[in-house]
Amino acid sequence: MFATLVLSACGGGGNAESTPPTAVVTTVQAAGTVVDDQGFPLAGATVKVLSASTAAGTTQTIQTDANGQFALTLDVATPAVLRVDKAGYTAGFQAAPAAADNAQVAPRMVLLPVASTQSFDPTQAAVLRVPGSAARVELAAGSLVRADGQAPSGSATVALTPIDPSADIARMPGLLVDATSGEPIESLGALTVNFSDATGAALNLGSGKAATIRIPATAAAGANGSLPASFPLYHLNESSGRWTREGTATLKTDAATGAPYYEGVVSHFSTWNADQVWSRSFIDLTTTTTGTRCTLTALSQVWAFGVDYNGRSATNGETLPVRARSQVRLQLLDSRGLVLDTLTLSSGAAGGTERLPRCLVAPASVRVTGRVVLGSGSLANYRVQISGERASTVTVPVQTDGSYAVDVPQGAGLLRARLVAALDYGTPDTTVTTQVATAATTFPDLVVNDSRFTLQGCVQGWAEYRRNAVLVSVFRGSERLGPPQMLQNSSPNFQFSNLPLNSTLSLRLTPADPTLAEARTELVVGATAPALSSCLSLPLAPSVAIQASSNGLTVNYAAQLSGGEASPAITGHAWTFGDGGTGSGSTVSHTYTTAGTYTVTLTVTDALGQMATASLSQTVSAQVSTLPPARSIAGGDGHACANTLSGGLKCWGFNSTGQLGNASNTNSSTAVDVFGLETGIVSVATAAYSTCALNQAGAVHCWGLNGSGQVGDGSNVNRSTPVAVSGLGSGVVAISAGWEHMCALTSAGAVKCWGAGSNGQLGQGSIANSRTPVDVVGLSSGVLAISTGAYHSCALTSAGAVRCWGGNFSGQLGNGTTTNSTAPVAVQGLEAGVVALDAFGEHSCAITSARGLVCWGLGLSGQLGQGSNTSSSVPVAVSGLGSGVAAVNAGSYHTCALTQAGAVLCWGFNSNGQLGNGSTTRSNVPVAVTGLGSGAVAIGAGSNFSCALTPSGAQCWGFNNAGRLGDGSTTDRSTPVTVVNFQAVEPK
Repeated sequence: MFATLVLSACGGGGNAESTPPTAVVTTVQAAGTVVDDQGFPLAGATVKVLSASTAAGTTQTIQTDANGQFALTLDVATPAVLRVDKAGYTAGFQAAPAAADNAQVAPRMVLLPVASTQSFDPTQAAVLRVPGSAARVELAAGSLVRADGQAPSGSATVALTPIDPSADIARMPGLLVDATSGEPIESLGALTVNFSDATGAALNLGSGKAATIRIPATAAAGANGSLPASFPLYHLNESSGRWTREGTATLKTDAATGAPYYEGVVSHFSTWNADQVWSRSFIDLTTTTTGTRCTLTALSQVWAFGVDYNGRSATNGETLPVRARSQVRLQLLDSRGLVLDTLTLSSGAAGGTERLPRCLVAPASVRVTGRVVLGSGSLANYRVQISGERASTVTVPVQTDGSYAVDVPQGAGLLRARLVAALDYGTPDTTVTTQVATAATTFPDLVVNDSRFTLQGCVQGWAEYRRNAVLVSVFRGSERLGPPQMLQNSSPNFQFSNLPLNSTLSLRLTPADPTLAEARTELVVGATAPALSSCLSLPLAPSVAIQASSNGLTVNYAAQLSGGEASPAITGHAWTFGDGGTGSGSTVSHTYTTAGTYTVTLTVTDALGQMATASLSQTVSAQVSTLPPARSIAGGDGHACANTLSGGLKCWGFNSTGQLGNASNTNSSTAVDVFGLETGIVSVATAAYSTCALNQAGAVHCWGLNGSGQVGDGSNVNRSTPVAVSGLGSGVVAISAGWEHMCALTSAGAVKCWGAGSNGQLGQGSIANSRTPVDVVGLSSGVLAISTGAYHSCALTSAGAVRCWGGNFSGQLGNGTTTNSTAPVAVQGLEAGVVALDAFGEHSCAITSARGLVCWGLGLSGQLGQGSNTSSSVPVAVSGLGSGVAAVNAGSYHTCALTQAGAVLCWGFNSNGQLGNGSTTRSNVPVAVTGLGSGAVAIGAGSNFSCALTPSGAQCWGFNNAGRLGDGSTTDRSTPVTVVNFQAVEPK
């Protein structure tokens, strides 16, 4: 067996007159064993004496041997303080209460594996967490400095390790005494925090800096009372091994897991502990309640351990201090630190002294043997841990034949044997028990099937995640298998080896973002190695924006939430209106007393306690707007939208990414209201799976698919309700939507675009995507109109010229080439005389001052209308439309025009009836849409369907999958049908 070994030296005693002088004893031998939290001995650990107690001529530093053992020669004048270090473990500290105790300063030192190691940017605020734990540290930006007071070099690394004192009080470093009073203390949890920079230099909080720390709270195993609402904070003085009080921690509950923790503010880091000083009573170790005298041997020691509190104390002469009115377990230890006898009793009132119910004695030992039988696996990774209420916990080796043995005191009672594994190697959940009396006994066989497998996987959802790194870890129950791995968005793959078969594992993603809860995925493993069917999804907090509509001094506000259908329910909305007023609820109305500009803030909280905040600058005036809105209709890939005469907005059709804007992802074959856009809308633009709207104030809101940032709110999170486009809260006069990018025209004549940029369609001089609007090169003024195609964009200048940029593989830039351009280029022949334009798919069209129509780009389906099915990289005239054209709208492979007489004509691809002439035959020249020979006021062509606004409402025709025609059905139509639930004039 592996045991600690402590040799004590005793000085002479007796009568000085009858005893010859003896040499003064100046040194003592101290030895011990360093083990991990499973009881495994740790070889190669460095044991260092921090105090001045090392004897002259001896070393202050020593390495543990193959059995984790060490021996030191200490003096007898100074209490010893030891520090133990090993890579991958949190440093251990132990101190002798007095110099006389140096021989037994550290018979057994437990090192805990570092629970979490993370790298972060110390110049930024950071939240550092431990997987599977409430442990957390929150740092402000620039808080850390080196020992010389200088800023850290490069990135910083933190090592975090929570300590559960109820699992084993020996895990707590140092002496559990108050450094000032010397009084013993108890612990409800601790957290070790160590920082270093890229050079390995130690870091700590700078002068005047503070940080928030969360310590997981753990009541003692036998405690039946609730945790205190607050608890003193102590930190370990590593040079003395004692604890110093500094502050107070408050009890809180982790909203995601329900786990309690103590939270406090600290000014430096080491190990922080939630402690309090005991009210002490004493145990008389010399006499029993019946008057029997008890004698302790010279080489033994008595320790007390709390049963209903997390504390420990050692002998102090003939009495032992313990916590008053508590359950206490006394243990008699020999010079090797092994338990010889155990006695549990109740302590008395504070200041009182209790006698023993019986003497503590060292009984004869009994040998207990057992055998490990592996159905699969290897014995090399294991030892057997023996524990019992009346026996010390020891970890013994397994011989090559699977046998093991341990000597325990007679009458040790019920013993438990279980396999334990070295660090980062999961322990089989297998135990056996036996009852020990006075004769040798044998454990039943420990039968284990221990096949292992390697699990590979990946993490997805980085575009919507708020950080570029996450910790991934594997647990079986509360046991972590292997160290956590920090994944970056640039390398999202992980691999864990030596995972056990026939078990249920929990894969956990622990984010640094404090608004995010830990995401867990359960994996039930059978007898064969599993494979993950998909990447693990990163956790997402709620995302919220504010929608506002005003009428005079009264403003109606609405929370615009986005996230998947499985997102936790929102449990709270907290509003501040910027004038001292507050409110709650998803929609609120607030009336200001004076005109002005106010900052409105909304904070939402979900069922996991995750929070999100949005702000809006809202200008209000006493004037009530009566300006009637304009009318527009637009078609995307599978949905269409149109604004009503009252200024509201309705959409219909496909809704997989929330493009209908009604706070759902459910398709609708009839028109539905866009959430929060009931008034003031002047135009609408539809992308493939996204939508944008422009209101009377010149503000732009978008919603739907956001994978390329086309919603423009700075994220990649899909939105099922409108959100404000960053920087476009006013001053916009026109908008246009491409396949996955959008553009806006400002009142100053400037063009800004956002979303997908892989073909240069944002016009910013690069092929990068952008989640927020960017300026188009060379178009900061003088633009009258804009339009966007699938992969390109165009603008009409005040001189009547057309400029295009982006993808040009079909000649859609019109400059006579098929070379892409990341900046605007001139369209040949259109340097003047253009009054309107439109683009979609891979072609573009323009209306001249003579009201004639020209088109260019892809023409293989006849969509250029020139009488052939050929493409053109320069503008060509549309057959029969040399005059009289009022508007043009391009679809993916067809085009429609509105004449000044209100007639609608279409041409191009027609497989689904999108030309509206009662057939499915394509046409490379314009054909009249049935029933729309006059009276139409606006047109909108989608991918393979078309729509028009009339005085009586909206009509659509063509492909009708997902109800994109809005007629209440999913049947294709080759002639116009009426959109249900859309009226030209809103009912009174």
